[in-house]
Amino acid sequence: MLYVEKSQQSKDVGRTLVAFVEDEAERQGYTELLVKSAKRYKDTGWGFYQKLGYSKVGTVMDPKGQEAMQVFTKKLL
Repeated sequence: MLYVEKSQQSKDVGRTLVAFVEDEAERQGYTELLVKSAKRYKDTGWGFYQKLGYSKVGTVMDPKGQEAMQVFTKKLL
């Protein structure tokens, strides 16, 4: 999970955190990351992940059958 306080958004804090996670995942031998982002972050988080090279690959539904989260993926080097 990743959340950046609104007052710190647009200051590269989120980009720095994601880069750290990606670097650490690569160091540990992972080749892909999956990220889930709740629908309430549709206007902020979803675009953020896409700008960083993540692609939408599906959704996670809540128990009532409504879309709850978007799933993104990114292949690592």
